[in-house]
Amino acid sequence: MALASSLLRTRPTHGAIPNAAAAALSLRPAICSGSTSCLQNVLLRRALAGQRLGVTAAAGPSGPSPSSTVVVASELDVGYSSAQGARDTMEDEVQVHYNTVGHYLYAAVFDGHGGDMAAQWLSKELHGQVENCLCGRTVHGSKLPGSSSAAAGNNGNGAASTASAGSMSGTTGSGKGISSSDISAPQLIESFHLADKALLKYLSDSGGEVAAGAGATATVVVIKDDKLVVANVGDSQAVLSRRGNAVILAHYHRVYGSGADVSAEIERVKSVGGWIDDGRVCGVLAVSRAFGDWEFKGEGLPRLLETGIERGYWDSSFAAQQAFSADPVVATPDVTETLLSEEDEFLIVASDGLWDVLPPREAVQWARKEFKAKKDAAEVAASLTGLALKRYSTDNVAVVVVDLQGADFWSCKPKPPIKTVAGRKPGGMFGFLNKK
Repeated sequence: MALASSLLRTRPTHGAIPNAAAAALSLRPAICSGSTSCLQNVLLRRALAGQRLGVTAAAGPSGPSPSSTVVVASELDVGYSSAQGARDTMEDEVQVHYNTVGHYLYAAVFDGHGGDMAAQWLSKELHGQVENCLCGRTVHGSKLPGSSSAAAGNNGNGAASTASAGSMSGTTGSGKGISSSDISAPQLIESFHLADKALLKYLSDSGGEVAAGAGATATVVVIKDDKLVVANVGDSQAVLSRRGNAVILAHYHRVYGSGADVSAEIERVKSVGGWIDDGRVCGVLAVSRAFGDWEFKGEGLPRLLETGIERGYWDSSFAAQQAFSADPVVATPDVTETLLSEEDEFLIVASDGLWDVLPPREAVQWARKEFKAKKDAAEVAASLTGLALKRYSTDNVAVVVVDLQGADFWSCKPKPPIKTVAGRKPGGMFGFLNKK
């Protein structure tokens, strides 16, 4: 099931020098009334991508209170925050990296379940797999399928969705020469599949009950030039602020609740021999797409049936009747591609610890207010995390915020409109002149 939406068609800035940005100014109207300086600064920052070295400031330890980190990695202001909250353990992970060779920003939020084993592995390993697939090379030198192999849909969300599936062996690459066209659904889908295969082997080799039950959701964002691509499995989410309106770029992979997405996931699980009990896949797992979860995939499926008998979830007669034709839980992501415009202000990527207590529209309005109060991305991320805790979120919370505009934009104050009465301009002895 592909996440369908429409592509916002605006002309991107692909130049890597200030002249290219200046040349694009005539193609884009200014946001701030009476001045183009804010937009010009935005374009110049984007055109100068990669000229700053990636430096990450150390964050404080995650605990009941949120900690935040500033990422000075590119022309974009990026920050993230996380908090353990009311949980006994911290299973959320965040990874933010600016590739100074390929000149793209990678940001990911992982929400572990069954422990933090899978989430920690992904935070260390997934970016490398994504980078390799963006290069488009296998160990044998062949190319990954291009975007022409992807299928596209449309639901009016302002973002294009493409999806395809495939299977390949290990990859290698340096990130050199990556263009925005290289960052597409087939590459990200392939990177998810390859990473999941490696993670499942790692969990299998580790052995034990904890490894067998370890899994994680993932929401991955890649930004290059004016192209934003989001790949998602599970119930974390990415939300774009477009002139203060929340544009959802990642849909939940859950089997409870209502809606077309839920119905599609339930149907997919049932079609391969799985079942839904109490809003969970096979009565156990709360998400229908995830990394890891060895017992729900391939050679681990017989063990799932055995474990269910041991724990009293079902009897041996029920287990004997089950026949899986494919994996009920998969790591195939929904992928959205969005061409950013001057209307796009910032991006919020967060685990469900935030979204369960803060609807996307409200999160966007809160973050917008914080940006206007001259806070940077890390401070906004920490503020959102703190708000989730104040609203008694019962889960871990992890938030990444990417400011797509910059401080100059948020400090711009449009000129107040001239007050008029019946279309007449103020002035004269009695307050108005009838002349035009």
